[in-house]
Amino acid sequence: MKAVWISWWMVPVLFLAPFARAQQVAISGGGVFLPYLSSPPRAGTVGGLERADFSDSPMLAVDAGVYFFSFLGAGLHYSYSRPELRLYRGDAFGSSARVGLGVHTVSFEALLRSRSKHGVRAFALCGAGFSTFLLDVREQVEIPFPGMKPPGSEMTPVFTFGGGLEKRVAPWISGKIEIRDYVGSVPKSFYAPGGSWHRPSVVAGIILGR
Repeated sequence: MKAVWISWWMVPVLFLAPFARAQQVAISGGGVFLPYLSSPPRAGTVGGLERADFSDSPMLAVDAGVYFFSFLGAGLHYSYSRPELRLYRGDAFGSSARVGLGVHTVSFEALLRSRSKHGVRAFALCGAGFSTFLLDVREQVEIPFPGMKPPGSEMTPVFTFGGGLEKRVAPWISGKIEIRDYVGSVPKSFYAPGGSWHRPSVVAGIILGR
């Protein structure tokens, strides 16, 4: 299912490639830094703060892009990370859980880059897509999940924006460093208060192409 979902997002890039002046593929690694979330007890409940404590996680990212002009292009982005979630319901029973998350994100993005100076370019990106969260419950006390049972997976929309620098090291090879933010909502199936959620990341990698 995930392979089919990703392949549909590849269609626009593959369709536009014949009209492009340049193409790139990049592989990067780094980390994603997830904030802790908390909220006061909901009306009618007895207990402390409801919390979702996410661990930071290594991240793998793959990007494919096409440029129609030297400064303007479109791209497909995929990333994968495995943070851990410690969930506290904040009820009188001390409901809690320790959950492993597999986070797959795919987004279609607009790309901007500057002119090359001494082999260095600055670039910026923004786009939209979806994140899929796969849950692996490792420990559970009482009933920490809003829907009584833990969800197997959850998909939410996500917006991306960021930028960085790329440095040419050979005719078809460049290095890059990138800062990106994934902006979406926390799935209410495992954190009932929900709300907006930022997932900033920093990666470095290799670009193949022009």
